[in-house]
Amino acid sequence: MTRPDKDWKEQRDRLLADTLAFVQQVAVEQPLPSVPAKTMAAQPVEPAPVVSGPSPRLPIQQTSMRDDIRAHVDLFRARQHAFQVARDAHYDDAIRRVRAVTKNWS
Repeated sequence: MTRPDKDWKEQRDRLLADTLAFVQQVAVEQPLPSVPAKTMAAQPVEPAPVVSGPSPRLPIQQTSMRDDIRAHVDLFRARQHAFQVARDAHYDDAIRRVRAVTKNWS
């Protein structure tokens, strides 16, 4: 029986050897086209066009960090309240259904 630490190392080595053989086979089958360096350097790069006019973004409102935090906290509280109301409604509905079924058991 082989030791566990040698087993994974042998698997790793086989995988690396298989991968290397595959890469070499693909490299021989599909050689890359050679492009002269002068051809690549001769093509000028055009700068991006400059867009003038108003920015498409919404204007930034100047608010204090305190106001921003307060707005986030208020939104969080409103969501929590909505979850609480939904949870209470679900609980009341479930209890009503259970009591309707178990009313005659007594």
